[in-house]
Amino acid sequence: MLGRATVQHDSTLKTVDTISRDVISQLSGRSKLPDEHPVETIFGFSYTPEAYATLPFIKIRHLPLRQDIAAALGLDDEKTHEFLKRAKVSPAFLADPALRAELDAIGAKNLAKQPAVNQLLSAAEAAEAFLESGLLPPVRMIPPPPGEGRDGKWRALGELMNSPDALAPYVVVDENGDVLPPEEQPIGKVTQAAADLQLAWIAAARASSDGRIGDDPAVAEAADRLVQSLVAVNPEAYPSEFRRKAEVTYNRLGKLTLPGTFVYFVAMVLFLISAYGAFPKMRLWAIRSMLVALAVHTAGIAVRWWLVEKSTGDWFHSIPIKNQFESVMFSAWFGAIVGLVLELRRKKAGGGVFGGAAAFVGFLSLLALFATPHVTGTEIGGNLGHVQGILMSYWLYVHVTTVVASYALIGMSFLLGIWWLVAKVAGSGTRLAPVGLAGVGFWRTLGQAAFLPVGREASRGAFDTPTPVERERPLLERLDSAHVVVLQLAFWLLGTGIILGAIWADQSWGRPWGWDPKETFALVTWIVYLIILHVRLITKNKAMWTAILAIIGFAIMLFNWIGVNFFLVGLHSYA
Repeated sequence: MLGRATVQHDSTLKTVDTISRDVISQLSGRSKLPDEHPVETIFGFSYTPEAYATLPFIKIRHLPLRQDIAAALGLDDEKTHEFLKRAKVSPAFLADPALRAELDAIGAKNLAKQPAVNQLLSAAEAAEAFLESGLLPPVRMIPPPPGEGRDGKWRALGELMNSPDALAPYVVVDENGDVLPPEEQPIGKVTQAAADLQLAWIAAARASSDGRIGDDPAVAEAADRLVQSLVAVNPEAYPSEFRRKAEVTYNRLGKLTLPGTFVYFVAMVLFLISAYGAFPKMRLWAIRSMLVALAVHTAGIAVRWWLVEKSTGDWFHSIPIKNQFESVMFSAWFGAIVGLVLELRRKKAGGGVFGGAAAFVGFLSLLALFATPHVTGTEIGGNLGHVQGILMSYWLYVHVTTVVASYALIGMSFLLGIWWLVAKVAGSGTRLAPVGLAGVGFWRTLGQAAFLPVGREASRGAFDTPTPVERERPLLERLDSAHVVVLQLAFWLLGTGIILGAIWADQSWGRPWGWDPKETFALVTWIVYLIILHVRLITKNKAMWTAILAIIGFAIMLFNWIGVNFFLVGLHSYA
């Protein structure tokens, strides 16, 4: 229940479940500590600080900084190796004044390490604020007073208790104009409920062998009373229970990346089977699986958009394409749709080729979104929120949407290149690949994939009697034909996106081009695909060089999209 309470963070309303995951990710690099729910950790910081003060959970992400700290501590080789491997320290460790002075000196001597030092000190200060907060964590959980409406500023409990001026708008009078007793005031009820929760929490933690509260009924009951009292402060401004439950469920499902990954993988396998011609009927089930994957993927984007819009009232600037997480998710969504449409429309090069490439893009992208924070310990923008002020522009969505759409097609091109080379080495170039659903119209095929009763007889005949051209076309030729279509789309979309980016840059920064690392590598990527299209005009081994250069182009694009954000500093470092 406590995870479904609401807080205000960066002008966005989020559940305690969401803000807990965000804060712990900032501190430890992952959204939760081992064997502990994020909400339990955040409130545990405030209610049982002694259990966390010496617990090593703050991650030192920068390896050279870890090496400098180990050297400053004078650790021997064995302890240095252990320290570098663990890469996590406790709040008490970072509270040492001598270490703080050493960190300041490291940052002053080497400006390249200053951001890493600042990040570590910010994490230490955030942990200290929670450990010393008392009744409630230092987050804005109190809705604005009724007179301020839905868009008012939320407050932290400590802020109200320490400022009579801030508390005044919350004071309630009866029908006679008399001030209600403290125990009947909405804020008074919140304070009492928070104190009850703290006492129940501490008792449960002390009673357990490992200091965890688990599913203690007294804590659950006290948490329920606290949430009810928070809602009662201003029911109009408080998000609905349905919206809060939806957000918690969204978080628990890995922001719908994990279910989407699974269904995309099933579709990819079925498309590959149908492309090799062993079971052409698998193509219909592949299309059905792809439609399910797209539905899950679309739900992930729609729910994210809806959650932010409901907390801000601004649907346009809530479009989920503002950071690394959202751009990857949208790119894969666009690629899946384009791949499915091409699979259904272009039968001669279809038969699972386009569909397999599109399902691969969806599978790989959603898997990366789910796994990256766990593998690298780096958050890539999965938290809900708005864009930075300078980015609040119509051109943001036009430019970014176009560019990430081209990236999806480049990902499809990469798979088709790999697939062509593997098929060539394996000697699959002359294998026949019957195409299921041959000769069936686009809308009829789509209807059959959705289990609609249209054209059943035509569908059965299509499986048994593919056209001669489709039945006898070698797999390598079909792969290359599909590859050219995808490359041309990627080339024109990326070029258009770069031009739109120049227009946006001119509006935001007063110059259309500044040789920013992201701009430079985007241009390099576009030039690579320009070369690919021209190489096909001058070489005999068109398909082979297309496949090889497409793989190289994908690597450059990947560095431009992700590597530049982490390893190079520029105006696009936020993306």
